[in-house]
Amino acid sequence: MKIGIFTECYKPVMNGVAVSVESFKKGLEEKGHEVFVFAPDNLKAETEHSVYRFPSIEDKKGRLYPIMSPSVTLQGSYLPEEIISSLDIIHTQHMFTAGRLARHVARKYNKPLIYTYHTLIAEYTHYGGILSPLLKVYLRNMSKRFCNTCDQIVTPSNSMKEILKKYGVTKPIDVIMTGIDPKAYKRVSEQENKQLRDKYKIDSKAKICLYISRIAKEKNLEFLFQAFAKIQKECPDTHLLMVGGGPEEEWA
Repeated sequence: MKIGIFTECYKPVMNGVAVSVESFKKGLEEKGHEVFVFAPDNLKAETEHSVYRFPSIEDKKGRLYPIMSPSVTLQGSYLPEEIISSLDIIHTQHMFTAGRLARHVARKYNKPLIYTYHTLIAEYTHYGGILSPLLKVYLRNMSKRFCNTCDQIVTPSNSMKEILKKYGVTKPIDVIMTGIDPKAYKRVSEQENKQLRDKYKIDSKAKICLYISRIAKEKNLEFLFQAFAKIQKECPDTHLLMVGGGPEEEWA
């Protein structure tokens, strides 16, 4: 099959969606499928076969991800017509500009539209200040409406599937978790383990709880710290090691 993946995040951006897209692209290609990625332009992006870039709004200071320009949504001139028309499946990773472009293509060429709902975007509204409650309602309704215009929804977890049902999504929802490439990981050597423990003054027999993610409010860090406090009551010689960065780094 020929599969078109429409996304707001792709290499060199490093986040969960970009990793998921790259992982599925690689896995599908290994199975003999052709995969084409349609993503925002990025000043740091390298030219890559089967990856098409669209005009984007880019933060020159690198604080934000490039965002696909809203003007792209219905601009046929940006689309590689020969490739687009030959696709068998349209798979969007977002419901904003990339999602609307994907839906436009799916409708124009009468192709099935799949949407992977990666993020509970309504839970990010704490960045909206006093408008947060209104934004939460708006994004939940927007999620429901967009999902119900698709043919199939994919979520990375059962809990997210149930939340979308509560939003009012009636289209079929399947859970497909993003796989992990075991070749990308290795066990640390005794020397590396010692260096890490020495750096953070952690005893060789102490237990380490490892958090690897962005340090941001939507990651529910308060719950993490409350849970770890209970762990420490049972096992005092336990340490929480946090790997990552983000807007809540100073608070954490």
